[in-house]
Amino acid sequence: MVGSLTEGSINSFDELKTKFLSHFCQLEKHKKTHVAAHNIKQRENETSRDFIERFIVESQEITGLPESQGVSGLIHGCRKRELVECLNTDLAETFDEAKKKAHKFLDTKEIRASNVDQQGRYSSYNREEKRKDYNIVSLPEMTKSPKEILLTEAVGKTFPIPTKLSERGRMDKDKYCDFHNDTWHDTNSCIQLRKAIDEAIKTGKLAHLVKGIRQQPRQKAEESREQKNSNT
Repeated sequence: MVGSLTEGSINSFDELKTKFLSHFCQLEKHKKTHVAAHNIKQRENETSRDFIERFIVESQEITGLPESQGVSGLIHGCRKRELVECLNTDLAETFDEAKKKAHKFLDTKEIRASNVDQQGRYSSYNREEKRKDYNIVSLPEMTKSPKEILLTEAVGKTFPIPTKLSERGRMDKDKYCDFHNDTWHDTNSCIQLRKAIDEAIKTGKLAHLVKGIRQQPRQKAEESREQKNSNT
């Protein structure tokens, strides 16, 4: 401190005291090492946004903190696993980039939560209707699976074209539906296909596949139809 002052630059004791305190307060701040950035932790009831803002303020007290240490300190201090995974993906090179990425993640999550809440409130397709829908497509025990019916029975070619799957209704991208020609659920569990099969059973087109129902042999049925035609 002494070496940085020129002769005659101090005019009073109060000015000397101010410069002295300013100098040694700065030295006290300089004592914080880069490791201190990893000691800033998100508190138990602290939101992720509040933690990020507090981290910004406290990390500014660490003089010369490298960008990489700021980024790793922020990630290390987060309690929310989803946010940590987001920040660890395509790791940001600067703290500012990491901060923007974190805020974008939180904004997106809040928007999704808001949309889900609105759908839960206003969608006419509520839980009770879902239960009814599943009851409608509850099929009797059959000699063929829904997939086999679709691929081997002639009536399968007459089934109505299924509506396009919505993102909300998708389940597993590793599964494939032959009826929709799309992924996200398997053929046997396809609700639209099961509805079409249920309708075909009711109209008699697939009654021969229902177990426990005695059916005339196909040949006898054809003879019966021919006899009726000859009598007319």
